[in-house]
Amino acid sequence: MSSYDVIVVGGGISGLTAAYEMNKKGYDVLVLEAQERVGGRVHTMRVDGKNIDVGGQWVGPTQHNILKLLEELKIGTYKQHIDGHSLFFLGYEPSSVRSLKYSGIIPNVSWMSLVDLQLAIWDIEKKCESISVDEPWECENAKEYDAMTVATYIERKFWTEEAKSQFSGCVEMVFAVDAAEISFLFFLYTIKCAGGIHAMINTVGGAQDSKIKRGAQHVPKVLAKKLAGRVKLNSPVAKIDQSFKLDRERVLVTTRSGDVYACKKVIVAVPPTLSTRIQYDPPLPGIRDQLCQRMPMACVTKMTVLFKSYWWRERGYSGFFGNLTEIDDSYPVKAGYDLTEHPGIVGFILGSKCRYWGLKSLEERRDAILAQFAKMFNVSLSYVTSQMTHYVEKDWTQVEFNRGAYMSIASPGAMTSCGFVLKEPIQNIHFAGTETATEWPGYMNGAVQAGRRAADEIDCALSSDA
Repeated sequence: MSSYDVIVVGGGISGLTAAYEMNKKGYDVLVLEAQERVGGRVHTMRVDGKNIDVGGQWVGPTQHNILKLLEELKIGTYKQHIDGHSLFFLGYEPSSVRSLKYSGIIPNVSWMSLVDLQLAIWDIEKKCESISVDEPWECENAKEYDAMTVATYIERKFWTEEAKSQFSGCVEMVFAVDAAEISFLFFLYTIKCAGGIHAMINTVGGAQDSKIKRGAQHVPKVLAKKLAGRVKLNSPVAKIDQSFKLDRERVLVTTRSGDVYACKKVIVAVPPTLSTRIQYDPPLPGIRDQLCQRMPMACVTKMTVLFKSYWWRERGYSGFFGNLTEIDDSYPVKAGYDLTEHPGIVGFILGSKCRYWGLKSLEERRDAILAQFAKMFNVSLSYVTSQMTHYVEKDWTQVEFNRGAYMSIASPGAMTSCGFVLKEPIQNIHFAGTETATEWPGYMNGAVQAGRRAADEIDCALSSDA
């Protein structure tokens, strides 16, 4: 039986950052990763000699934790392509579907809808002022906000159907769930942690500002390399036993294959709902399990269509579009962007659309997406099909050790009833993962911040024990 100072469960960016920081401080660390690769919710595939991100990929200028790590690891970035007209795809029935071409950030919608949207944004930003990123459940109206969904807020606040549709669509694009599935308090909290609505939805200066050279998975690969053999793949953890006691080691960690490791401290760096699939001895407190049950993973299939040329740019389009249609059986992709470094469009099938289209075959999804592109960009389907070279997709709900993305979403009531236990250590178990961050949770930045915070917690605890 091998012995370590710290064992990290989960080889995503958060777990690897924690291990990397502990290793720099001189601790003997082991990372146990369930999958055959590192990276968690970032995954870069090689397709026709090209790096294609099928998971997280963007960083923004206010995401200081990930940017600092990239600088330390000497990994560069490049800007997301945005030049050209953007599109909003609108319609409630097949006969009424149309594309709305616009420039800048705001689409050319009616002035009443613009006023409606702006008033709501001001109201949300005002409400965010009272939210504490450390204790959001303590704000003055926490119980009221947590008792309702974002959809409830939209119905109460907005008075134009166009603005309701646009705002609901933006919620889906940012959170990968329908507005009816997410706590309004959690929604406000996440916006506060990101620095505002515009920071979350904007490309230039916002969350989609830049991409990582060689793909986002290059970050965890470099971190794993720096840990020099201290990362074990294909090692899903089955049990964490805190009833074990020796002079120094306090915890036993057992993998599904029967490998057993002893350590002083454990960092669990996996999404909350997945952390409950590990057996604990003694069992974790019921309040922790209650929280994890109320934080399911969001739903996303990320797809990329590679083309022979940037044919949409030649027609004056940026490649960005938002799909506000409500015809699930016709137009799967909710939002899309120019791939930037190669001719291609990357898109997201989100929330209820992800669940609906996840029951279809890959060929059915691909064909529907190509038809959607043809309709949006006003070209023939035969032309789009002739331009395609490869179709790549990843349904994150189908991955055993992810079961969704971008992040875990708090359902109504979760934050005020048990949110306070999300990142609280339990004896010798500490928690990381992007969900536990207070700066850009759900993003790579949040993963890095959470990993560093967990590493600091353990360093403090072990130093005081020495």
